[in-house]
Amino acid sequence: MTCRETLNLLPLFFDGELEPRQMRAVAMHSTRCAPCEAALREIERLQEVVSSTLNTRVDEIDLSGLWTAIEPRLRARQLSWWERVRAHWQDPSPWELRLPAFAAAAAIALRCVAVLTAPRAEPAPERHEVAEDPRVEAPPPEVMHRDPL
Repeated sequence: MTCRETLNLLPLFFDGELEPRQMRAVAMHSTRCAPCEAALREIERLQEVVSSTLNTRVDEIDLSGLWTAIEPRLRARQLSWWERVRAHWQDPSPWELRLPAFAAAAAIALRCVAVLTAPRAEPAPERHEVAEDPRVEAPPPEVMHRDPL
């Protein structure tokens, strides 16, 4: 890398904006070349002077009255009825967006209540046939078909 290329890249090198390959090349050249190393040291000194000057000037600024000057301007502005209607239609509130979800949940809850509280039809009793036990004698047929009183 030549001195001319290095001097053009020194500001970018100092700010860390070069690719790693270029950073190595500039660093290697500036360690071997006294004029380029002096230019790099000059950029470092300039950065230190600018930084310290800015910090000193910022510390000198009196911000104590800033809030008292801004606060009166932050009062809520009264909107006309037309601006309120337009704002209502342009910016839906979160409640309006949630309303369909609440309506669906309420419909499901009502359906569950209706299903759970609806009268149920009694199922017909099941007829169970009793297996015949060979030890028990069957009653005579006339007893089986007798009508109750």
